[in-house]
Amino acid sequence: MRLASRQRGAVHVGWALVASVALACGGKAQPEPVPTTEAPAPTPESPGPSAPFVRFVQDDQPVARAQIGAPISVQVEGMPKGAAVTLRASMRTRDQAYASWATFTADAAGHVDTQTQAPIEGTWSGADPDAIVWSMAKVSSAPIDLDRFDIRVVAEVGGKEMAAGTLVRFHASDTIRRVSISSPARGVLYAPTDAPARGALLVLGGDAPGVTEAESVAAWWATRGYVALALAHFGEGALPATRTEIPLEYFERAIDWLAAQPEVSGKKIVAMGASRGGELALLLGATSSKLGGVVAEAPSGVVWGAASGDGEKATWTYRGAPVAWVPSSGAAPSVAVGADGELVYRYAPAYESALDAATPAALSAAVTHVERTLGPVLLFAGDDDGFWPACDLSKISYDRLVDASHLAQYGDYMICYPGAGHVLGLPGMPTTDVSVVYDVTLRRWLSLGGTPQGTARAQRDIYRRVTAFVDDVTR
Repeated sequence: MRLASRQRGAVHVGWALVASVALACGGKAQPEPVPTTEAPAPTPESPGPSAPFVRFVQDDQPVARAQIGAPISVQVEGMPKGAAVTLRASMRTRDQAYASWATFTADAAGHVDTQTQAPIEGTWSGADPDAIVWSMAKVSSAPIDLDRFDIRVVAEVGGKEMAAGTLVRFHASDTIRRVSISSPARGVLYAPTDAPARGALLVLGGDAPGVTEAESVAAWWATRGYVALALAHFGEGALPATRTEIPLEYFERAIDWLAAQPEVSGKKIVAMGASRGGELALLLGATSSKLGGVVAEAPSGVVWGAASGDGEKATWTYRGAPVAWVPSSGAAPSVAVGADGELVYRYAPAYESALDAATPAALSAAVTHVERTLGPVLLFAGDDDGFWPACDLSKISYDRLVDASHLAQYGDYMICYPGAGHVLGLPGMPTTDVSVVYDVTLRRWLSLGGTPQGTARAQRDIYRRVTAFVDDVTR
């Protein structure tokens, strides 16, 4: 499943931990070039007490630049007491502009803070520092002097601009190194160069072929201090053209290679993936003794097959035999008419039908023995997943962890987020256009579910939990 947004612009593709990627709609998908160097920015300075100004705050400190996804709030000072202050934010990607706005009442000190104050009106409601970004909607234009992914905020009173500020944002810093590998597996290794690695990650792509999707995620985590191997497993070089009959031993060789790298130096490795990549991460946790934990977003606790020209085939093999999968029931996805008159397909009912039609023996054969994982397992899903019933599919794994006392030993957990869909992933990008996307392979619009707010809140919570998890497991 290769996905493009409803319009040309930034989207989150397939995978749930993936950083935003832009795909050209209605043609060959073109990945958004991800900035790999942290852009320079001036040191933030606070003007005099009477001068209105806008500043960006991270961890209670003013910042002029930040990594995409870092928790940032906006503060405005020097406004008239009790004034209605409107904040207008803008951002652009390669070829799409986004904007949001909200009006606040300045407090007795002339201060506005998105961290603690709820707007009177705007593109979001409630105190939510992430909302100034996630609530952004596509617009016709953005300031031409605004670099890609940077955020400009203008504070207005009575329609007059009182102050403005720009936050420089980067995806990956220049303190990481990138190494392409072709043997024993195909992928890209990212590692920090300015300090010892905090841990090691195996990053698995979701539905996009090649390594681009996983590479974006690996570079993001390397900037945060981790060795991260982004692994391709189909659709690139000599790899299979499609995700069909791929040996799990291929991934075991990659894990062995990663474990042998000097930066890893005996650290435990966490596998992370989403959607079909989450299915794979759970499988690898069940079969590899080198993994110390698994992060799976919108995953499946049972294995699914691969469509081919002559019928369904195994997606994975292990020790020369196909890994059993839940057979398709032949049910069609549900179809609805979209906002612009397009047909939008929701595949979750087809997966639900397959689960209902499968015999107990077939389900038992296709289940992933996640309880064999030698470390904790984190399962994240949205209760409005339109691609497949991720909460139900995650619970299959969670129940096995509970029944086998794995949870009691390792502290596994599962979260089913209300209002979230199939697209989870890193925070820090708009979520107003990720519930309906265009699949350039199937040539149809897909409903992935979720509300903008539900998806954004899930993203922020997952970010916090996964950061704490990988720190704990890999140290």
